[in-house]
Amino acid sequence: MSRADAVTPGTAAGLDARVVVRRGGFVLDAALQVPVGEVVALMGPSGAGKSTLLGVLAGLTPFDEGTVRLHGRTIDEGPGRRTPPSARGVVLLGQDPRLFPHLTALENVAFGLRVHGTPRAAAADGATEWLRRVGLHDHGGQRPARLSGGQQQRVALARALATAPAAILLDEPLTSLDTETAGDVRALLHRQLAETGTTAIVATHDAVDAVALASRLVVLEDGRITQSGPVRDVLAAPATRFVAAVAGLNRVVGRRDASTWRAGSLVLPASTRLPEGDAAAVFRPGDVRIVERPSNGPGEWEARIVRLEQTPAGVRVRTGEPDVAVDVPAGLAAGLDAGATVTLRIDPSDVRFIDVGGDRGQ
Repeated sequence: MSRADAVTPGTAAGLDARVVVRRGGFVLDAALQVPVGEVVALMGPSGAGKSTLLGVLAGLTPFDEGTVRLHGRTIDEGPGRRTPPSARGVVLLGQDPRLFPHLTALENVAFGLRVHGTPRAAAADGATEWLRRVGLHDHGGQRPARLSGGQQQRVALARALATAPAAILLDEPLTSLDTETAGDVRALLHRQLAETGTTAIVATHDAVDAVALASRLVVLEDGRITQSGPVRDVLAAPATRFVAAVAGLNRVVGRRDASTWRAGSLVLPASTRLPEGDAAAVFRPGDVRIVERPSNGPGEWEARIVRLEQTPAGVRVRTGEPDVAVDVPAGLAAGLDAGATVTLRIDPSDVRFIDVGGDRGQ
């Protein structure tokens, strides 16, 4: 796992880029390498620069410095040398399928092939095959207005993959879909990307997308890559609060001495394997308990409730100093309110420590 700006290169770099984009006070400075046929998830908070980075790779967004290479071919080199989007072999697919409303589903898919020089009859045959592959073989004669959101996204995916792009960039493609439809399209994406061996980057806010689609996760925050590595490794050992939130974990940075770790009033016995200094305690919100009778034992502390949040399984209680999330069943949340003080307990065996050096702010 790397926390440098550059992602560890693979053995065969399909997409290799390092770009700098300056827009007012915001600076995107990131390096990314995606081996041929690999799917990488790109995650980060809103405004981190994910769409800007994908726009650069697709040739739609100008950049100030850097180089973009695809399958060994330089397609962009600084602001003075840029390959037009249509000649890059890169397809960008976002939340909006951008289907032509006056064309049928079959004609939309065939259009992509025709643009790349495929004869009309062969384009129609190819479009028919791709509609079959995305489960819409009996919807070819319908226009987009007659299709559901999920069906439109399937047509857009068929149109994108039918042209055998060197790389496909997916910018939050499932965000506008309901949960069930998103799950179906996600499964379709996984299957088709695997079968076609397409090099892909999936920008998403959803950890499910990263786990289901990608082998590697790259985290972009405030214009810079803060963590990268295999998806499970990154989510298991979050390097920042954002990654911890995505993984559904608490990440509390404190100070470790010879035998204990401390953050505010939370004190835990610390592993001797870590050096003295800053370390992050990582634990699940569901492992924290609100106790009525304090025992003053290890892993017990008083905290002030900051707010309550609804979750599918109950209520998440957010506390301050330190910032900790506690998941409780809805029935046990009665009487809890912002500003109240509660006693919390975590079994030290449920806590993992990560050395963070001097990165106390993350």
